[in-house]
Parts: sequence; structure tokens; C-alpha cells
Amino acid sequence: MLTVKPIQDKQIQKDICNLCNIKYDEEHFCYGGYEDDVLTAACQFYLNGEYGTIDEISYVPGKNSTDMLRLIGMSAVSFIDICG
Repeated sequence: MLTVKPIQDKQIQKDICNLCNIKYDEEHFCYGGYEDDVLTAACQFYLNGEYGTIDEISYVPGKNSTDMLRLIGMSAVSFIDICG
């Protein structure tokens, strides 16, 4: 089963970003994408008050899934939309 979870611990976010070859930024939000509770992708994004931007989406090496890419990206866009 595919799931997306917000990463709220900044050290875990940093570790996940490093694993997925994403430049870590502590000011950004981060989602982790999991397949059967195994991390497969990460998405780092930010809000600036007027708009939100997805900075980067990347897979864990060897764990590419188009469905996860779509799900984690849509989850970030949904959160940005909810925030206005």
C-alpha cells in the first residue's frame, strides 16, 4: 500500500533528503512516500505566504515508482492549496 506522511522531525527530514539526493533545507516542509512501510520517495516544498512551491521530488535509489511520484506530488499540492 502506498502512503504519504509528513516528516516533522528535522533530523529525520535531513536523513531522508540525503538518502534521496535532495538538498536539505530546514525551512521547507517534507513528505515521505512509503510502499508497505518502506521509504521509497521524498518531497520537499515550501510556502512563502502568497504561494507554495515544490522544490524537489526524488526517489530512494532503486525504488522508482510513477504512482508514488504522482501521489507524493499531489499530496504536497493539496497541502499547499489547503494553506491558501
